[in-house]
Amino acid sequence: MELLRDICHEMRMLVPYGTKTLAALELGGIPIAVLLGFKLGIDLIFVRKEAKTYGTCKQVEGPSVKDKSVVIIEDVVTTGSAIIEAAEVIRSLGGEVDTAVCVVNRMCSGIKNLKEVGINLISLHEIKV
Repeated sequence: MELLRDICHEMRMLVPYGTKTLAALELGGIPIAVLLGFKLGIDLIFVRKEAKTYGTCKQVEGPSVKDKSVVIIEDVVTTGSAIIEAAEVIRSLGGEVDTAVCVVNRMCSGIKNLKEVGINLISLHEIKV
């Protein structure tokens, strides 16, 4: 828990000013986004890899993102594919996504792939693998 607190303390400074909603990606981004959202007083949504087949049957849970600036929160980024898929879903709901923040950027193809779809990746740490 102490490590999570320290990570979120540092990441809070990476979230762009004016962000209205944080999007937590299943599963690694959830604990980080929950604590960040709490610390920053920002709305939070949860984005699943696929819509549930029971209950609400939603892929996104939380308040509306229509016309809101949404920042995607992820733990580790390699190719950026999970962020790209989540951004497509959020954009289809009317949210504006141009930034993702992660703990670790593995310095593979993530930055390039995200840039191609208009998303800037901000990372706390970069590790060349």
